[in-house]
Amino acid sequence: MRPQYTLVRRRVVGNLKAKLRKARLQLCRPAGEPLVVWRFHEETLQNCLATVNSYLGHFKHAHARRCEARLWKEFSFLRRFFALSSRRLVRRDRPLRRVLRLRQQVRWLQRHFKGSLCLIQIGCYYETFDHDAVRLAQSAGLKLQQNWRGFAQGCGFHRRWLPRILARLKQQRVPLVLVAETGRELYQTKERLPQLMWEYPQGKPEP
Repeated sequence: MRPQYTLVRRRVVGNLKAKLRKARLQLCRPAGEPLVVWRFHEETLQNCLATVNSYLGHFKHAHARRCEARLWKEFSFLRRFFALSSRRLVRRDRPLRRVLRLRQQVRWLQRHFKGSLCLIQIGCYYETFDHDAVRLAQSAGLKLQQNWRGFAQGCGFHRRWLPRILARLKQQRVPLVLVAETGRELYQTKERLPQLMWEYPQGKPEP
């Protein structure tokens, strides 16, 4: 406490940083230059969301704008999973949870993860559509299908081939998002959410 303004205790900030470092180890794992692997672990994401929002609520009672900005910069991995809105974190994948049709899911994923190949689980298969289908067919030597599931083009493979396909895509440095079914049913399709992502950033991977 100071005469004209209130600061957040260092112990409080230190506790938050310790929790964020632990979450970062579970969600962001550099796999070696220059590959970075992101894991969309649901329990960890929900715990991180609740923890950070709880601390941000505490920060509202102090002059903590600069402190929040430093935390957001130091733990920049948060931007991959969350957006900051009115001094609260929200999940970036929240709109996807309300999408009711496969076509809408595919469009949202391709737009949100632009530049990455989106492999989407559909039952026992992993499939891609339109420009992603062309990319997968060329990279993995698979057959390109026309007029597939309402899309102009499609390409896929049985899930037993997933390790082999992932190894080939990694060898060719293809940025990728793996989307899995959660087991929950929506109105006209199954809920699907990102499970894993790897990318090749231009700069140094985040520790």
